[in-house]
Amino acid sequence: MEIIRVKRTFKQPYAGGADFHTFMEKSRYVIARDLMAQLPRDNYEQTKVPELPKEYYGEDLNGKSLLILNLFALGDSLMFTPILKHLKKKYPKSYIIMETRQGYNLLEGNPYVDEFIYTPVPYTRFKEVDYYTDCYEYVGSYFYNYMNLVDFWAAKLRQFDITDKDPVVVPKQEAIDYMKPIIQKIRDENPGKKIIMAHMVASSIHRSLPPYLVSKIIDKMKDEYVFITAHPKWEAPAVDISKELYMMDVENLSPYMEKPQYLVAAIQEVDGVISADTVVPHIAAALKKPCVVISGGVAPEAQHFPKMSYTTSQPVYAKYLGNTCSAPCIMHAVAGPCQEAQIKQKFYSPCFDNIDVDEVIFKFKTIVHYIENPDKDIPTECPICKETNVYFEEVEKSWGYRLWECSVCGSIFSLPRKAKKTLDDILNKEQLKPFYDTKDIEDIDNIDNKEKLGITNIFTIYTYPTIRALLDVEPKLKGKKMLDVGFNAGKLLAVASELLGIEAYGVERSEAQTEKVRKALKNISVDSAKSLDHQYLKSLKDRWGTFGIVILENVIGNLEYPYEFFEAVKDLIEEDGVAIFTFSNKDRPYVKVRKGLDWSVEDGDYEFTLNRVSARGLEIALRKAGFGYTHANATPLFPGDIVQIMGPPPVLTLNTGNNQQMNINPAGMETYIYNYMKPILNSFSLHGQFGIVLASKKPINNYWFKRLDVLWELIQTNVMRREYIVNTYLEK
Repeated sequence: MEIIRVKRTFKQPYAGGADFHTFMEKSRYVIARDLMAQLPRDNYEQTKVPELPKEYYGEDLNGKSLLILNLFALGDSLMFTPILKHLKKKYPKSYIIMETRQGYNLLEGNPYVDEFIYTPVPYTRFKEVDYYTDCYEYVGSYFYNYMNLVDFWAAKLRQFDITDKDPVVVPKQEAIDYMKPIIQKIRDENPGKKIIMAHMVASSIHRSLPPYLVSKIIDKMKDEYVFITAHPKWEAPAVDISKELYMMDVENLSPYMEKPQYLVAAIQEVDGVISADTVVPHIAAALKKPCVVISGGVAPEAQHFPKMSYTTSQPVYAKYLGNTCSAPCIMHAVAGPCQEAQIKQKFYSPCFDNIDVDEVIFKFKTIVHYIENPDKDIPTECPICKETNVYFEEVEKSWGYRLWECSVCGSIFSLPRKAKKTLDDILNKEQLKPFYDTKDIEDIDNIDNKEKLGITNIFTIYTYPTIRALLDVEPKLKGKKMLDVGFNAGKLLAVASELLGIEAYGVERSEAQTEKVRKALKNISVDSAKSLDHQYLKSLKDRWGTFGIVILENVIGNLEYPYEFFEAVKDLIEEDGVAIFTFSNKDRPYVKVRKGLDWSVEDGDYEFTLNRVSARGLEIALRKAGFGYTHANATPLFPGDIVQIMGPPPVLTLNTGNNQQMNINPAGMETYIYNYMKPILNSFSLHGQFGIVLASKKPINNYWFKRLDVLWELIQTNVMRREYIVNTYLEK
């Protein structure tokens, strides 16, 4: 925020050039620094003033005035309206003033704003208010790229008790009267069908939807819905060309869109919206219309729609990893096709080539279902920790579920508690084949170093060294039986039996996999569980007795009754036994920054997965289930993961002086990034990719847990040098 004094009257165009800010001679204005940098330098001078209002930090506003300084774009303005609504309801006697632009008439009629001031804000009006809040210069900042804006603004204004995060738009009756007969005519011509608005065009081409993608969606939904599209009037000819070129069965209402309020009225009259990431989803959310936002390069899960900020708008993410980028790239505006599109000789962003049309349709129908049944599938207790009468936050509607987050253990779980697809589907899924590598089983008897076999799996890299170290410091566990629940390719069974002399048992969901392992490991008892749940574990106790060590690798996500399962595991271990849980960590950075890069991260995973837990949250649940002692950690981010989180690194050009330059290729950048970030990532051990929690009925030797931390740190430090672990630390 800066204050300037104008030397001579001039007009400055908006970023879009449609309207102008007028600066009057000898007047003083409060403006953003980035706007000031665009002004003709000879026309103004910076100045200081003797007094400023107080900056607002959550004080009682009753009887007070608050000025919100901003240069919001139209969509961002609508994202701020939940804050205005919350403030006005909380402080009904307050006087709220908001800076805006004359062309942004979607804010007109907002009952939570008492006065609008058009940019630039006169200093004479600014000094009259009791409080102000500075919301300038946020685009491209960290919180804009990676945080939910509604939550950020609430935190900035210290409104931590906000619950209603839907935006506010008030349709004008004149606009409704204009659009209603137009939409009704389409209904009359298509009896029995509902109407969906498909909005393709965004302010930047890399966020605009390719017409061929929209055409695929229309073709799959045309039996139930008729589609319309509505863009600004001047875009109508371009829409007609796309409609004809891609044979889109859609009614183009763009010629009627003379005013922005006509778009609002059109959305008010339709039954749903499928849109690019632009202002339209915010309007749809304000009008409580079901809306799917198709995300490309920008991250709507960060900026607009994460964790169910909007109750009726949900994103579908681009699962794209390209030559120069990975989605989302966090580019906000580009003048033409993005770099990746240019390399692939495309006009639209290649991100959209990976959009799953079925996911778009399924998510839309899920939103419609829960709008029509708002009281359905609301939790009364957490299935992971069994807490009741606590706050459950709805985080998403996806694949026919409502996803909820427990405020006690932090776990995310789905309701209803039945997966869309069965475990048989996930066992046959192409991308999971590495977890069931037949070659690994065939080579068990031939491999020269079973120790290497024991640490090749992403989960086993922690489990095997942990068991070995555990046996070193806990003599009571030597000679005890070990049960591996979910043994995958049988690697851990093989090395535990041959190298550690453990009497090993294994359970797996896949019958075919069980038979393969049974043939390869003839001295190990294995069983196929048609239903891997707490009832099955109780039957195992009757058949095989109790165990000194129970390994549960990546099974928590598929449990319908996880808390009861934890109790059954507790009963399955001996009094001095240990259970070792490994799982995909809910708190890993992947989930927040890079969705869609592997099967266990993307939201589509909830086709199969019912639960997501964190290392600390699982500890809470296990303690409640009766375990007396728990200890948690997580794997680090691997170098490849770090690079994916940041996006594939470009060639970096460094100026070395004397007019010389040095180019660092992507491989060099990866090494640089990893080496400098490794100490930071290793410091946040609970936020790694995969969690590991040890649980016992009674405290284990304290020396063991101290040594465990050292062991895990060693594995993290040398995680990409697995031969070092084998040849040095684990040498017999």
